[in-house]
Amino acid sequence: MERVDRAGWKRSLATAVTGALVWSAWAAFVNGRHGVEAWLPAAATQAVLAFLIAFFMTAAVEFLVRLARRAWVSFVLAVGGTFAVIVPATLLGHTLAGTPELLATVTPPWLIGLVFCSMYTLGALRARRTGRHEES
Repeated sequence: MERVDRAGWKRSLATAVTGALVWSAWAAFVNGRHGVEAWLPAAATQAVLAFLIAFFMTAAVEFLVRLARRAWVSFVLAVGGTFAVIVPATLLGHTLAGTPELLATVTPPWLIGLVFCSMYTLGALRARRTGRHEES
């Protein structure tokens, strides 16, 4: 079983930083009408969650696509497995943080994350099939 290559870790880190910046700004915007005492913890929570989720999601996809011989099984493992962790983790994190606009805060990142994870997984599967892993 191969480990995630150096380029995979770089892609994971770049995705995580981008996700943290974009989705923390979204959380601040959505919760802004509740004042700084509401939007600041929501944005901080979303920044941490988005970073961790994006980093580990891309790293997990890089790893999980190598587990199964059949592409569709790899796809289900990668996308289904990551979202089985992401949804409860974000709900728990924002519930503990007291995010007032919970569903408005987490739904867009979930949807975009699902599309991203699916596309990223398909790209990783194509790279696996062709034997091509870009070193960047």
